[in-house]
Order: sequence, then structure tokens, then C-alpha cells
Amino acid sequence: MRLNSNAIIMPHEIATIVYTDVVGYSKLTGDNQEVALEILEEHNKILDQCISYYSGEVVKKTGDGICALFQKPTDAIKCAIDIQKDLAKRNKLNIKERQIKIRIGIHYGTYVKKDNDVFGDGINLAKTIEPIAPHGGIAISEDLNKIIWEENDIYIREYLPIKLKKQSIMIYEVYLDLITWFKNEKNQKPQTVDSKKIYLKAHDLFHKGDYSSAIKFSTLALQDSNKDHANKIISFICHAFISLGEFEYAKKLMNQIEAKIEDKTDFEEHAHFFKMKANLEFNSNNIENSIDLFFKSLELMKSSNAKYIHEINYNICIAYLMNKDEEKMLKYLHEKVESDNDNEYSILLDGLKLLDVKNKKDKLLEDYINKAKNINSKHLSSLSYRIIALIYVKYENHDKAQEMINISQEKLVSSSEDISDWFQRQNFLDNFLIHKDIMHFSDYISDHFLNLTYNEVKEDEDSLENINDVIDVHKFCTDCGLENESSYKFCINCGNDLQNHQG
Repeated sequence: MRLNSNAIIMPHEIATIVYTDVVGYSKLTGDNQEVALEILEEHNKILDQCISYYSGEVVKKTGDGICALFQKPTDAIKCAIDIQKDLAKRNKLNIKERQIKIRIGIHYGTYVKKDNDVFGDGINLAKTIEPIAPHGGIAISEDLNKIIWEENDIYIREYLPIKLKKQSIMIYEVYLDLITWFKNEKNQKPQTVDSKKIYLKAHDLFHKGDYSSAIKFSTLALQDSNKDHANKIISFICHAFISLGEFEYAKKLMNQIEAKIEDKTDFEEHAHFFKMKANLEFNSNNIENSIDLFFKSLELMKSSNAKYIHEINYNICIAYLMNKDEEKMLKYLHEKVESDNDNEYSILLDGLKLLDVKNKKDKLLEDYINKAKNINSKHLSSLSYRIIALIYVKYENHDKAQEMINISQEKLVSSSEDISDWFQRQNFLDNFLIHKDIMHFSDYISDHFLNLTYNEVKEDEDSLENINDVIDVHKFCTDCGLENESSYKFCINCGNDLQNHQG
């Protein structure tokens, strides 16, 4: 076939194509057109703000929906997530009749732009996906899924297969947050992965402090795992949830783990179980229970994996300290804990020993501060500066304590930023007892300075009272007769001098 020499061949471009549509808008228009238009205006404002933030381009509006293009696939996904989250927030503040639910369909593919409109196979597939997306949810094509499924903070599961040109392709659902994805109430299949490879990735992310991503990839690694390996992965996921500050989900997993642990299980697995349970008890403020569990973990760990011993020792000491039992902590430190300079937890233990301030040792503290600077982990470094702040409080040097706790707070916030899921970062800061203490430590120091100010004012008032005792003043004004109840030197009515100048 010969092409018409006059035909214009439009260049194909490639982008991430987003289609949206308001669920039930036609019915709403029929019921109350004025309300429908108001709702549409609010809808447009939310979508326009999100699309602009992620550098998307709205190429056309389709009545109650839009078609937008994004150069970066991750921008398109995150924009869609933000849109659905913002609409969900808005809906909580509105009655049922004024709520907005939309479907979002996304595909990565080619399109042709002509006369302020877009056409092509990519456009058609995005259009096809949008009507089958969940209400208030996001559905994406198989092609787009292949590009973005490994992103740390994007959570995807299989949704449903569709027929396209006699070929079956899988449509995937993008979840709005880690917890909803993990709960998987619709029992959808996860992304198909190489379990061994992806589990190693989860471990690597955990050690980098990205606990949300560690949960994502270790959950994916559960596929095709044998019973023993699956139990280890579930234990790892539980540990990651605890490290993230998501204690309720960790407790549910602990129940699963406890039911599956057998008498013949190796000591290390039992030791980790008791350590996790102790952490949950500690952060539930059941300090005595946590100490007992940490000791159980310690005894088992001594005969299975020595590298965790200093971590458990540190946790025991902190539990004593939180329980206002500093003497028992110091006794335990000096009698039971051996030092190991190659372990960052041993540096924390060395700092706790300096809380014994019977003899103020500035040189030892200065040496310890230099040692703390060598801690690589931002999180553990934050904990070390908290210890230094506690030492300065005992020295009654509250200015230095404030300086140290400021560093501790900065390092803690910085360590939270290693968590890919930004929503989970606040949980990390808010849900741990020790983190709460760091973030509110300044309140204690402020109270100290407030008490100092109060005492200074009180001393000044006492001094004034003493002066008035010395200065003899008349009880009544000698000119106007007004009673001088407050022992003023001058009459507040006429200004007459009320001091008794007689010798």
C-alpha cells in the first residue's frame, strides 16, 4: 500500500498518561446541578494543585475528569496517590451527599498530540483502565507496573486481568499507604519477584534505616518460601514494624510467631522473639515486664549470637533508667557489662557509665563526646547525644545539656528521613518512648530555667519586703487620710511623702 504523499504523519511521543473520572457524577448532576458544579470546582482545584506540584500537564478536561501527561512515571503515581489522599481528607469534612470519589487509570505509552487533543494506543489503554479502577483508588497497566514496582514507597498488588486485542494483560492496583497494602483485605496477589534476591534487598534497606521499604520487600519475599524460611521472614517483618514504630501490627505478627515457634527451634530465634516482645512491652510503658524479657533474650543470645549482646545490655540499662532505677542500672553496668570498642552499642554503654557523677570528670566526658562523633548510625548517634545531655543535667550545666539535646533531635529527625514512606516518619518520631523523651527533653530544661527565673523574682520580692520592713512609713496619709495598706512611701491618692523621717 502506498501512502498518500499529502498525508501528515504525526510524531509519536511517550509519557505516563493519567485519566480520571468522578464516580456517580451524572446522577449527582441530575439530582442537584448547583451542588454538582460546586463539587466539581472543589475537585478541579485539588487535581490542579497536585498535578502542578508534580510537573504534570493537563491536556484536556473531560467534563468531570481530566487527561494529564507526566514525563516521570513515579511523578504520575505519586500525584495520583496525593489526589486520592487529599480527596479522602476533604470527604471526612463533608456529608455523604457532598463527597467526591474518583477513579484513576494510568498507563505508560505512546500518544499523538494534535489540535489541543491527544490520541493513540497509549491514550486508549489509559481510558480503558480508568473505568475499572476501584472507587477512590488507582489502577495501572502492566507496562507501567514493570517500570515502577521496585520504587521503595509505592505499593502495588495484582488487580484483575483484561483482554486487549485478544491478549490478556494484568491490571495492577496502587495502594495509598503501606499499612493498607500490608493488610491486603481484598486478598490480592503481590508482585511476582525473585524471593531470595528481594529478601536480601529488604535486609540491606533495613540496615540503612528504611524500615518501611524493608517491610515492603520482605513481604514480597514471602512468596514461594518454605515453612522455615517463611517463619524467619515473618520475624524480620515484625522486627521492621517495631523499628518503624507500628506496634499494633507488630503485636499481631508476634502472635503468629509465638504460635509457630517450636520447642526445638534454635536459641537465636527464641532470643530475637523475646527481644522483640521486650521492645513492645517497653514502648507500652510496661517497663518491669520488658526488663524480664530482655534478660531472657540475653541469656539465649549469649549461647547463639554474641553480636546482639551489647544491644540487649543497652536496652536493659535504658529500661532501668526509664524506671527511675539509676542505681540498679549503674550496678548492672559496672558488674555485668563488658566493653567492646568495635560495637556502637558499647559506646552507648560507656556513656551510661558516666552518669555515675560522684566525681565530676570533665576529661572523661570530653573523651566520650569525641568517641560519640564516630558513631556512623544517625539513630544511635542521636541516642548517644541524649546520654550526654543527661550527664550535663546531672552536672547542672543546663546550657550544655540544651546544646547536646539539640544535636540529638537533629540526628533523630535526620534518621527518620531514611524512611522512604514519609507518612511513617512521624510515627517513628512519635511512638517510641525514647524518641518522645528526646523530642520533649527541652521541656525539662525550659522548666529548669523557668524555676530559676521564678526564684530570682521571689528573691527580689523578698528583698523589697525586707526594705519595707526597714523603712518606717505612716499607716495613713497625713494630708488626705487614705489608708496606706501596702506600706507605700508615697500616697497613691495625693502624692504626699509617707516616710517617717523621725529618728
